[in-house]
Amino acid sequence: MALISEKHEDYEESLDYYKRFFQKFEELGDQKRADTVQNLMAHNLLELGNKYADFKVLKRAERYYKDSLELYQITEDVHGQGQALKGMGAVSENYGNQEKALDYYKKALDRFREAGDHRETKLVSDLMAKIWES
Repeated sequence: MALISEKHEDYEESLDYYKRFFQKFEELGDQKRADTVQNLMAHNLLELGNKYADFKVLKRAERYYKDSLELYQITEDVHGQGQALKGMGAVSENYGNQEKALDYYKKALDRFREAGDHRETKLVSDLMAKIWES
């Protein structure tokens, strides 16, 4: 059900299912599956952040990005951390806080370099250059 909800972009419902799965795997002592579910939860939170950012509901987007970052850090998903940080940078930029945006983008850039994602590295570099040029 969680994957079906996710396919239909109902990330909040999907997140509820993943939370239940996570609790069950924790109870069973199955850390590998709990970590996998935790990473799926982080992805859903990231997608919720993206949706709210698209509609300029920035406080909510920021909360979802921060929550996803925390889970990506727990699961040591460097690329996911980069995505969450990039989203937080975009929110800060929309608030008009260029310095904070640059800080988040720099951290995202470091994560994408660590993950070996050249496309995201270029994208974030371009976002930073746009701020410097303004």
